[in-house]
Amino acid sequence: MGRGLARGDIFVDAADREGFYELLVDARERWGLRTHAASLMDNHFHLLVEDTRGELGRAMRHVVGLHTQRFNRRHGRDGPLFRGRFRSRLVQHERYLAELVRYIHMNPVNARLVARAGDHAWTSHGHYLRGEAPAWLCTDEVLQRFDHDVLALDRFVHARLPAEVRERMDWSRHASIVGDEAFEAGWRERLRGELPVMRSATADVRRWLATDPAEVLAAVAAHFEVPTANLLSRRRGHTNRARQLAILVCVDHTPLTNRQLATALDTRASSLSPLATRYRRQLHDDPTFQADVDAVLQRLGATVPVRGLL
Repeated sequence: MGRGLARGDIFVDAADREGFYELLVDARERWGLRTHAASLMDNHFHLLVEDTRGELGRAMRHVVGLHTQRFNRRHGRDGPLFRGRFRSRLVQHERYLAELVRYIHMNPVNARLVARAGDHAWTSHGHYLRGEAPAWLCTDEVLQRFDHDVLALDRFVHARLPAEVRERMDWSRHASIVGDEAFEAGWRERLRGELPVMRSATADVRRWLATDPAEVLAAVAAHFEVPTANLLSRRRGHTNRARQLAILVCVDHTPLTNRQLATALDTRASSLSPLATRYRRQLHDDPTFQADVDAVLQRLGATVPVRGLL
Protein backbone atom coordinates (compact mmCIF):
# COMPACT_ATOMS: atom_id res chain seq x y z
CA MET A 1 0.00 0.00 0.00
CA GLY A 2 1.21 3.48 -0.81
CA ARG A 3 -0.39 6.77 0.21
CA GLY A 4 0.13 10.29 -1.08
CA LEU A 5 2.10 12.81 0.92
CA ALA A 6 -0.24 14.77 3.21
CA ARG A 7 -3.06 12.66 1.72
CA GLY A 8 -2.53 14.37 -1.61
CA ASP A 9 -3.51 12.77 -4.92
CA ILE A 10 -1.10 10.35 -6.57
CA PHE A 11 -3.40 9.82 -9.58
CA VAL A 12 -5.17 12.69 -11.33
CA ASP A 13 -6.29 11.19 -14.63
CA ALA A 14 -6.42 8.00 -16.69
CA ALA A 15 -2.90 8.55 -18.04
CA ASP A 16 -1.48 8.49 -14.50
CA ARG A 17 -3.20 5.20 -13.73
CA GLU A 18 -2.39 3.56 -17.06
CA GLY A 19 1.26 4.54 -16.58
CA PHE A 20 1.23 2.97 -13.12
CA TYR A 21 -0.10 -0.29 -14.57
CA GLU A 22 2.67 -0.20 -17.19
CA LEU A 23 5.19 -0.03 -14.37
CA LEU A 24 3.62 -3.17 -12.85
CA VAL A 25 4.33 -4.88 -16.18
CA ASP A 26 7.96 -3.81 -15.82
CA ALA A 27 8.00 -5.21 -12.28
CA ARG A 28 6.70 -8.54 -13.55
CA GLU A 29 9.14 -8.81 -16.44
CA ARG A 30 12.24 -7.61 -14.59
CA TRP A 31 11.70 -8.88 -11.05
CA GLY A 32 9.00 -11.54 -11.31
CA LEU A 33 6.45 -9.58 -9.29
CA ARG A 34 3.00 -11.09 -9.94
CA THR A 35 0.02 -8.80 -9.28
CA HIS A 36 -3.20 -10.63 -8.35
CA ALA A 37 -5.36 -7.62 -7.42
CA ALA A 38 -5.13 -3.83 -7.53
CA SER A 39 -7.11 -0.78 -6.55
CA LEU A 40 -5.94 2.66 -7.62
CA MET A 41 -7.73 5.35 -5.63
CA ASP A 42 -7.01 9.07 -5.97
CA ASN A 43 -4.59 9.35 -3.05
CA HIS A 44 -3.48 5.76 -2.43
CA PHE A 45 -3.13 2.33 -3.98
CA HIS A 46 -3.52 -1.24 -2.80
CA LEU A 47 -1.77 -4.17 -4.50
CA LEU A 48 -1.85 -7.89 -3.84
CA VAL A 49 1.46 -9.12 -5.20
CA GLU A 50 3.42 -12.37 -5.14
CA ASP A 51 7.16 -11.85 -4.80
CA THR A 52 8.53 -14.85 -6.72
CA ARG A 53 12.22 -13.85 -6.60
CA GLY A 54 12.58 -11.98 -3.34
CA GLU A 55 12.83 -8.63 -5.17
CA LEU A 56 9.83 -6.78 -3.73
CA GLY A 57 11.91 -3.86 -2.49
CA ARG A 58 13.66 -3.26 -5.84
CA ALA A 59 10.46 -3.73 -7.82
CA MET A 60 8.42 -1.30 -5.72
CA ARG A 61 11.19 1.29 -5.61
CA HIS A 62 11.09 1.21 -9.41
CA VAL A 63 7.29 1.49 -9.57
CA VAL A 64 6.93 4.22 -6.95
CA GLY A 65 10.04 6.15 -7.98
CA LEU A 66 9.32 6.24 -11.70
CA HIS A 67 5.64 7.00 -11.12
CA THR A 68 6.68 10.00 -8.99
CA GLN A 69 9.02 11.28 -11.72
CA ARG A 70 6.35 10.94 -14.41
CA PHE A 71 3.62 12.46 -12.23
CA ASN A 72 5.78 15.47 -11.36
CA ARG A 73 6.72 16.01 -14.99
CA ARG A 74 3.13 15.73 -16.26
CA HIS A 75 1.61 17.96 -13.60
CA GLY A 76 4.34 20.55 -13.15
CA ARG A 77 5.27 19.72 -9.56
CA ASP A 78 8.46 18.82 -7.72
CA GLY A 79 9.45 16.81 -4.66
CA PRO A 80 8.15 13.65 -3.00
CA LEU A 81 4.75 12.34 -4.02
CA PHE A 82 4.29 9.54 -1.47
CA ARG A 83 4.25 9.57 2.32
CA GLY A 84 7.45 7.62 2.88
CA ARG A 85 8.19 4.18 1.45
CA PHE A 86 5.45 1.78 0.51
CA ARG A 87 3.99 -0.32 3.31
CA SER A 88 3.80 -4.09 3.00
CA ARG A 89 2.47 -7.12 4.79
CA LEU A 90 3.40 -10.75 4.48
CA VAL A 91 0.14 -12.65 4.14
CA GLN A 92 -0.62 -16.33 4.62
CA HIS A 93 -1.35 -17.38 1.05
CA GLU A 94 -3.62 -20.36 1.66
CA ARG A 95 -5.89 -18.68 4.20
CA TYR A 96 -6.12 -15.05 3.18
CA LEU A 97 -5.64 -14.77 -0.59
CA ALA A 98 -9.36 -14.56 -1.40
CA GLU A 99 -10.02 -12.30 1.59
CA LEU A 100 -7.38 -9.86 0.40
CA VAL A 101 -8.88 -9.79 -3.08
CA ARG A 102 -12.25 -8.95 -1.52
CA TYR A 103 -10.73 -6.24 0.68
CA ILE A 104 -8.89 -4.61 -2.24
CA HIS A 105 -11.73 -4.84 -4.75
CA MET A 106 -14.22 -3.34 -2.28
CA ASN A 107 -12.09 -0.23 -1.67
CA PRO A 108 -14.05 2.04 -4.04
CA VAL A 109 -17.38 0.61 -2.83
CA ASN A 110 -16.51 1.27 0.81
CA ALA A 111 -15.44 4.78 -0.21
CA ARG A 112 -18.92 5.19 -1.77
CA LEU A 113 -17.53 5.92 -5.20
CA VAL A 114 -19.46 3.11 -6.89
CA ALA A 115 -22.23 0.70 -5.97
CA ARG A 116 -20.49 -2.43 -7.29
CA ALA A 117 -16.78 -3.26 -7.36
CA GLY A 118 -16.87 -4.01 -11.08
CA ASP A 119 -18.09 -0.47 -11.80
CA HIS A 120 -14.78 1.09 -10.79
CA ALA A 121 -12.51 1.46 -13.79
CA TRP A 122 -9.27 1.29 -11.82
CA THR A 123 -9.89 -1.76 -9.67
CA SER A 124 -9.02 -5.19 -11.04
CA HIS A 125 -12.43 -6.67 -10.24
CA GLY A 126 -13.83 -5.62 -13.61
CA HIS A 127 -11.03 -7.46 -15.42
CA TYR A 128 -11.94 -10.64 -13.54
CA LEU A 129 -15.63 -10.30 -14.42
CA ARG A 130 -14.89 -9.67 -18.12
CA GLY A 131 -12.40 -12.53 -18.34
CA GLU A 132 -9.57 -10.14 -19.14
CA ALA A 133 -5.98 -10.56 -18.03
CA PRO A 134 -3.95 -7.48 -18.99
CA ALA A 135 -0.19 -7.89 -18.93
CA TRP A 136 0.07 -6.54 -15.37
CA LEU A 137 -2.61 -8.83 -13.85
CA CYS A 138 -2.38 -12.55 -12.98
CA THR A 139 -5.88 -13.98 -12.57
CA ASP A 140 -5.43 -17.77 -12.53
CA GLU A 141 -4.47 -18.10 -8.87
CA VAL A 142 -7.59 -16.30 -7.66
CA LEU A 143 -9.98 -17.85 -10.18
CA GLN A 144 -8.87 -21.34 -9.19
CA ARG A 145 -10.31 -20.66 -5.74
CA PHE A 146 -13.73 -20.21 -7.37
CA ASP A 147 -13.48 -22.94 -10.04
CA HIS A 148 -13.12 -20.14 -12.61
CA ASP A 149 -16.69 -19.04 -11.88
CA VAL A 150 -16.51 -15.24 -12.02
CA LEU A 151 -20.06 -14.87 -10.71
CA ALA A 152 -19.08 -16.85 -7.61
CA LEU A 153 -16.10 -14.51 -7.18
CA ASP A 154 -18.40 -11.51 -7.56
CA ARG A 155 -20.81 -12.86 -4.93
CA PHE A 156 -17.93 -13.50 -2.55
CA VAL A 157 -16.45 -10.02 -3.00
CA HIS A 158 -19.77 -8.35 -2.23
CA ALA A 159 -20.59 -10.57 0.74
CA ARG A 160 -20.16 -9.02 4.16
CA LEU A 161 -16.55 -9.04 5.32
CA PRO A 162 -16.21 -11.01 8.58
CA ALA A 163 -15.25 -8.80 11.55
CA GLU A 164 -12.12 -10.87 12.25
CA VAL A 165 -10.90 -10.42 8.68
CA ARG A 166 -11.76 -6.71 8.66
CA GLU A 167 -9.67 -6.23 11.79
CA ARG A 168 -6.71 -8.11 10.33
CA MET A 169 -6.82 -6.10 7.11
CA ASP A 170 -7.03 -2.76 8.92
CA TRP A 171 -3.81 -0.90 8.09
CA SER A 172 -4.01 1.14 11.30
CA ARG A 173 -3.11 -2.04 13.24
CA HIS A 174 0.45 -1.85 11.91
CA ALA A 175 0.50 -5.65 11.65
CA SER A 176 3.34 -6.74 9.37
CA ILE A 177 2.26 -10.38 9.17
CA VAL A 178 -1.29 -11.57 8.52
CA GLY A 179 -1.91 -15.24 9.23
CA ASP A 180 -2.80 -17.75 11.88
CA GLU A 181 -0.68 -18.29 15.01
CA ALA A 182 1.40 -21.05 13.41
CA PHE A 183 2.21 -18.86 10.40
CA GLU A 184 3.25 -15.95 12.60
CA ALA A 185 5.34 -18.20 14.84
CA GLY A 186 7.04 -19.73 11.81
CA TRP A 187 8.13 -16.34 10.55
CA ARG A 188 9.44 -15.35 13.94
CA GLU A 189 11.55 -18.51 13.88
CA ARG A 190 12.88 -17.52 10.47
CA LEU A 191 13.88 -14.08 11.68
CA ARG A 192 15.56 -15.71 14.67
CA GLY A 193 17.58 -17.87 12.35
CA GLU A 194 15.93 -21.15 13.28
CA LEU A 195 14.56 -21.60 9.74
CA PRO A 196 15.80 -20.32 6.36
CA VAL A 197 14.88 -16.68 5.78
CA MET A 198 13.18 -15.94 2.48
CA ARG A 199 14.63 -13.02 0.55
CA SER A 200 11.12 -11.64 0.28
CA ALA A 201 11.18 -10.65 3.96
CA THR A 202 10.68 -6.88 3.83
CA ALA A 203 11.49 -4.12 6.28
CA ASP A 204 7.92 -4.41 7.58
CA VAL A 205 8.27 -8.14 8.23
CA ARG A 206 11.54 -7.79 10.12
CA ARG A 207 9.54 -6.05 12.87
CA TRP A 208 8.36 -9.50 13.94
CA LEU A 209 11.69 -10.42 15.57
CA ALA A 210 10.45 -9.55 19.08
CA THR A 211 6.79 -9.38 20.06
CA ASP A 212 7.20 -7.77 23.47
CA PRO A 213 9.19 -4.57 24.27
CA ALA A 214 10.11 -6.08 27.65
CA GLU A 215 12.04 -8.73 25.73
CA VAL A 216 13.99 -6.01 23.93
CA LEU A 217 14.67 -4.05 27.13
CA ALA A 218 15.99 -7.18 28.83
CA ALA A 219 18.34 -7.91 25.90
CA VAL A 220 19.65 -4.33 25.82
CA ALA A 221 20.14 -4.25 29.60
CA ALA A 222 22.03 -7.55 29.48
CA HIS A 223 24.29 -6.30 26.68
CA PHE A 224 25.20 -3.09 28.49
CA GLU A 225 25.21 -4.83 31.89
CA VAL A 226 22.90 -2.25 33.44
CA PRO A 227 19.54 -2.52 35.24
CA THR A 228 16.51 -2.34 32.96
CA ALA A 229 15.42 0.80 34.81
CA ASN A 230 18.46 2.61 33.37
CA LEU A 231 16.94 2.32 29.91
CA LEU A 232 14.06 4.54 30.96
CA SER A 233 16.30 7.25 32.40
CA ARG A 234 16.43 10.61 30.64
CA ARG A 235 18.62 13.50 31.73
CA ARG A 236 19.15 16.72 29.81
CA GLY A 237 22.68 16.88 28.42
CA HIS A 238 23.32 13.19 29.09
CA THR A 239 23.48 10.63 26.27
CA ASN A 240 21.93 7.33 27.26
CA ARG A 241 23.26 5.04 24.53
CA ALA A 242 21.46 2.00 25.90
CA ARG A 243 18.13 3.85 25.81
CA GLN A 244 18.78 5.00 22.24
CA LEU A 245 19.44 1.43 21.18
CA ALA A 246 16.35 0.14 22.99
CA ILE A 247 14.15 2.68 21.22
CA LEU A 248 15.61 1.83 17.80
CA VAL A 249 15.23 -1.93 18.23
CA CYS A 250 11.70 -1.62 19.63
CA VAL A 251 10.56 0.57 16.73
CA ASP A 252 12.26 -1.50 14.01
CA HIS A 253 11.83 -5.02 15.34
CA THR A 254 8.51 -5.26 17.18
CA PRO A 255 5.08 -5.21 15.47
CA LEU A 256 3.64 -2.79 18.03
CA THR A 257 2.35 0.70 17.36
CA ASN A 258 4.21 3.76 18.62
CA ARG A 259 1.37 4.35 21.05
CA GLN A 260 1.88 0.87 22.53
CA LEU A 261 5.66 1.29 22.66
CA ALA A 262 5.44 4.73 24.26
CA THR A 263 4.08 3.26 27.49
CA ALA A 264 6.84 0.65 27.72
CA LEU A 265 9.57 3.20 26.92
CA ASP A 266 8.15 5.98 29.07
CA THR A 267 8.03 8.56 26.28
CA ARG A 268 5.60 10.25 23.91
CA ALA A 269 4.34 8.25 20.94
CA SER A 270 4.89 11.24 18.63
CA SER A 271 8.62 11.32 19.45
CA LEU A 272 9.41 7.69 18.66
CA SER A 273 9.54 7.83 14.85
CA PRO A 274 11.79 10.96 14.74
CA LEU A 275 14.09 9.42 17.35
CA ALA A 276 14.30 6.11 15.48
CA THR A 277 15.13 7.97 12.26
CA ARG A 278 17.93 9.85 14.02
CA TYR A 279 19.35 6.63 15.47
CA ARG A 280 19.24 4.86 12.10
CA ARG A 281 21.45 7.62 10.70
CA GLN A 282 23.75 7.08 13.65
CA LEU A 283 24.22 3.46 12.53
CA HIS A 284 25.99 4.68 9.39
CA ASP A 285 28.21 7.16 11.24
CA ASP A 286 29.10 5.06 14.29
CA PRO A 287 30.30 1.47 13.66
CA THR A 288 30.30 0.72 17.39
CA PHE A 289 26.62 1.62 17.61
CA GLN A 290 25.92 -0.79 14.74
CA ALA A 291 27.93 -3.45 16.57
CA ASP A 292 25.85 -2.90 19.71
CA VAL A 293 22.64 -3.25 17.68
CA ASP A 294 23.89 -6.47 16.10
CA ALA A 295 24.80 -7.85 19.52
CA VAL A 296 21.33 -7.12 20.89
CA LEU A 297 19.66 -8.68 17.85
CA GLN A 298 21.75 -11.79 18.42
CA ARG A 299 20.58 -11.88 22.04
CA LEU A 300 17.03 -11.80 20.68
CA GLY A 301 17.90 -14.86 18.63
CA ALA A 302 18.68 -13.36 15.23
CA THR A 303 21.49 -15.26 13.52
CA VAL A 304 21.10 -13.31 10.25
CA PRO A 305 21.85 -9.63 9.53
CA VAL A 306 18.24 -8.51 10.10
CA ARG A 307 19.01 -5.01 8.85
CA GLY A 308 19.55 -6.59 5.43
CA LEU A 309 15.94 -7.76 5.12
CA LEU A 310 14.73 -4.83 3.02
